Amino acid sequence: MKKVATQVGVVLVCVAGVSLVLMFFALSFPVFAVLLGGLAVFFLFIDPRHVVLVSLSLGVATLLVAGGLRVTGLQDSVYYRPDEKYAGDNAYAAGVDVTMPQPHGDLRALSTREDIPAEPRVVAFHTDNHGFRNERSYQGQPFVFVGDSFVAGTGITQPDLLTEQLYVTYGEDVYNLGYPGKIVDYVARMRAFKQEVDADARFILFIFEGNDFWKGDLFPGSHAVSPDEQGTRYEQFAKRFHGFRMYRYFFLMQQRLKVARRQPQRERVAVLQGAAGPMAFLTGSMQVVRRDSLLAHMATEIEGHLRPLQPDIAHIFFIPAKYRVYHHLLDNDAGVALDSLPHFQWELLKTASNRLSIPATDLTPSLIAASDSLLAEGKHTFWRDDTHWNADGIAVAAEVVWREVFSGK
Repeated sequence: MKKVATQVGVVLVCVAGVSLVLMFFALSFPVFAVLLGGLAVFFLFIDPRHVVLVSLSLGVATLLVAGGLRVTGLQDSVYYRPDEKYAGDNAYAAGVDVTMPQPHGDLRALSTREDIPAEPRVVAFHTDNHGFRNERSYQGQPFVFVGDSFVAGTGITQPDLLTEQLYVTYGEDVYNLGYPGKIVDYVARMRAFKQEVDADARFILFIFEGNDFWKGDLFPGSHAVSPDEQGTRYEQFAKRFHGFRMYRYFFLMQQRLKVARRQPQRERVAVLQGAAGPMAFLTGSMQVVRRDSLLAHMATEIEGHLRPLQPDIAHIFFIPAKYRVYHHLLDNDAGVALDSLPHFQWELLKTASNRLSIPATDLTPSLIAASDSLLAEGKHTFWRDDTHWNADGIAVAAEVVWREVFSGK
């Protein structure tokens, strides 16, 4: 009986250790469960000493794989842009100062389509001591900009960031607190900044039509979100390993494999022709823009989450999806009036901002006007192979922000 108890005890300890080792390979839950379950059964029928030996061998093998990925440079080969390479939980790695060639935008990374126009660029990427993309550390700037990858500057070289263009062109020194996420993440980031950095900080909030209203999942855990959308407990636990290069390598390799195997009917990228030339769009964002209804309670949810910070939010800006800006220039939308698309996301945000007495501005009209005028020069406000705006689009936003926030000071 004692021998059986010892065997079971050793197996439990070793299975727990092996489960942590397997996490570094970014396995899907079904594969993880089958491998771990198979090893557990195998361990029950071999000598406890062999159980320990096999477990240690798996650990050593994992260390060798990690070392091999590092020595050969493979662990860095999966990154096509610095954003993923230096990503953390709520900010980028602190103190980064690199220049990295980016061969294409995120839409080419999401698809194997040959007709997506590639726009290679060189990205200077610099983060401060807090892990945010700032050339100057926080010194009590009048405003802190908060938002997702549009504010963070995904795919944008450092001098072209929104905060940098405001500084160089208009002489306004603001702090960039942008990082990929959703509205609930922006709220948490603002609260943390007030608690840890400056209790008197004033914020300018940027809400992106695409991600921030995706499937209506504004706030994870609310009744607008299903349990499946929140992710499984396994996926939540796996997030703890995102900081390890080995995990990221295998995770990104699996993502590439999924893209390569994706069936045409599940294609996530559309390439449309028009006056602006061939341009790629994320199909999910197109669906958000075309949405003809929206849950009314979402305005109340936005209001509820922002209200505790209402005195600290000076202005809210709405960033439209790329498809909304260019739809009237596309062949399949030729002749469609500018106001023909529903604008529920902006209407929702405007309702919430009115209730909170926070000024709000829609960047859509300015971006559409600039996109039209730039056509004669062969320029655009968004990258053609990316979901994000480029330097010209950011310049438009910088002008509007300066006019709405700074010009009357």
